[in-house]
Amino acid sequence: MADEIFHGYNKDDNILPTQEPLRTDTRLHTGRIGGEPRFFYSDTLFTTGNGMVNADFAVTGIPDGVLFCVPFVSWFSPLHRQSLKFGWWNTALRFGDSLQVPYRVRTWYESAAIPVAQFAGGALGHTVNVRASLHTVPGAATLVQTLQFENRTASPVEATITLTGAARPGEEAGSFYDGVNGTVGRHRQPNPVDCTSEVVGNAVHIANTAAQVFARIDGNGTLCASRFETRNQPLHMGKEPMQRPTLHFELSYRISLAPNAQDEFRLALTFKNTPQRETIANVAPLAEARALWRSRFASVEAIETPDKLLTLALRRSAAYSQSLGFDIAGQDEMVFHSDHVEWPIDCARDCYHIANSLLFIEPEMVRKHLRFYFIDAIPNSGPGKSYIGKGMSCGERDARLLDLASYPLRELYRYWRATGDTELVAEPGIRRTLERIINDVATWRSPRTGLFSSTERSSDEHCVLPYFIPGNMLFVATLERIAELYEEAYRDTTMHGRICELARSARDGIRQHAVVHDAEFGDVFAFEVAEDGQALLYDHADIPNLISATRFGFCTADDPVYRNTLRFIYSARNQGYRGTMDGKYAELCDGSKTMPYSPWPLGAMSRLMSCGSAPDEARRLLEWLRECLTPCFQLPEICDKHTGHPVQRYWFGWPTAMLLMVYIETICGVKIGKEITFDPLVPTGWDRYTSPILRARGETFQLLIENGRATKISV
Repeated sequence: MADEIFHGYNKDDNILPTQEPLRTDTRLHTGRIGGEPRFFYSDTLFTTGNGMVNADFAVTGIPDGVLFCVPFVSWFSPLHRQSLKFGWWNTALRFGDSLQVPYRVRTWYESAAIPVAQFAGGALGHTVNVRASLHTVPGAATLVQTLQFENRTASPVEATITLTGAARPGEEAGSFYDGVNGTVGRHRQPNPVDCTSEVVGNAVHIANTAAQVFARIDGNGTLCASRFETRNQPLHMGKEPMQRPTLHFELSYRISLAPNAQDEFRLALTFKNTPQRETIANVAPLAEARALWRSRFASVEAIETPDKLLTLALRRSAAYSQSLGFDIAGQDEMVFHSDHVEWPIDCARDCYHIANSLLFIEPEMVRKHLRFYFIDAIPNSGPGKSYIGKGMSCGERDARLLDLASYPLRELYRYWRATGDTELVAEPGIRRTLERIINDVATWRSPRTGLFSSTERSSDEHCVLPYFIPGNMLFVATLERIAELYEEAYRDTTMHGRICELARSARDGIRQHAVVHDAEFGDVFAFEVAEDGQALLYDHADIPNLISATRFGFCTADDPVYRNTLRFIYSARNQGYRGTMDGKYAELCDGSKTMPYSPWPLGAMSRLMSCGSAPDEARRLLEWLRECLTPCFQLPEICDKHTGHPVQRYWFGWPTAMLLMVYIETICGVKIGKEITFDPLVPTGWDRYTSPILRARGETFQLLIENGRATKISV
């Protein structure tokens, strides 16, 4: 089936192995999380999460004798208002004394949220059918690993499930001391991770009392063996390696499978900030979890397109985006994370796109996120930072980044227009922070040019010249929209006039100082300029880029300077493109920051949303994106230009979320302004498709796009 991924054989030669064990079929980057080489970027790195617990699930790239792996588990602690690690474990299975090694694995998602694997080879699938899955349920700080068995013989079978792993519950997830996206900060100590373990009946209690983090493991089989050992693990973060106590464990559960019968082994991992002595009851079985997630994602289950894999990816986009939104306990606020592993922080560049992918599906999440920004994070730490859930920034970079200043303003404007919620924008704290951002950025303005200076680009690289033009374009277009808010909601003519003047002078500055005549392409927009007339001609995949000038509303797609700029961007003269031109998946890359000459899906999506694509190009770019999906139906940060295979950050939240944003705003054509309008870009061959179920301005509706026309259907 098209919505399933097979592992362990070459699908091109159509030969299914029957005798050889499954071999690793991954392109594996062995990194270090918590000082241990347990960080798998596998072809089968599936993710699951519910805005409380996040975890990964892999069936390849794992040690011999392991059926599957849970290489990463984290929990958003209400007390710490931050994602904390638990650890990892491998799962092995024996029938009697025989270790089960799969020859073939089939993997898929159920209800867009639950990764499932079915194993075959030897006794697997012949004597006993075995499926494994990993799931959370909405609203519970519990992760459940399930093994479903169907004994196909007339004899009982003794199954032993052994978990071998390590834990440092309470340690901050992500990178401690990163200068931008740090989760601890150079002048703070990470949480203590000394913990104790205790077995009570079939339950295992793991307690980090000093950090007030308590984990409990419950299995519905018989706990027949347990072993615990604490070892000091060197953690290479900062100048000197830290010795971090790490609890290594091995747990074995036994379950008896009756003849010709089905059974289910469930292992539940539950987190709290207080000791867990109560009996863990009513752990949601897989069927119940499946029904809960199907109900939660009913709005995106309604998506139908002619491309089945793309449809699944759009549903997965919504599921992953929602799993990155974490409620702040006791506050009417929500923090988003850039991803669940590497950057569990709220960076506006990433989280603007994550929030906006959900704007018409879960507007309440966006409202809470805006309260986090405008009531908590920005007043406490200033604009243009990356924040943890405490509303503080642990990074120590002092930089001028126009996009990070623009995105919260733009998110506020889009929420206001999409929902009509004047109550939120009228809150005094919201307005104070809004004006603080504008006043702060106004100090970056050059009186000579009207342009706003930047120290860094959207790619986190230092600017070569002081005026980063894509950032100026974004900020100008954002100011012009915020001016509407002051005119219509605040009725403040003084501030409205000041904002309009800031926008006008910067817009004029771009036209006067950032339009460069090129002998080959004519008048084009420069990427960066200086007051002495120096100009850099360049563009890259990271957003904002010059391509996104139309998407953000600085100019129209038929602007002659913009059209000339596009011709330059997709030429061999542009260093951000020419290195991928020889590949099947040629697209913009991201300069020197990561892997040179490796295309970014963000580049393809910028092109779709910004360039006034023709139907043929829209279909080509959507197929490009579909072919670059990981097996977990998410988009990575970087692809291989020849194969389309993921190269870096398989779970990247920004492009994964932006895929749904592209679909709603461009392919379905939902446009936000003073009115919400519908102008779909219909890919060639797409005669009929539907939007998710959308919510806007008190209405719930779905769009049916048929024969090039959008019809609004009330739900």
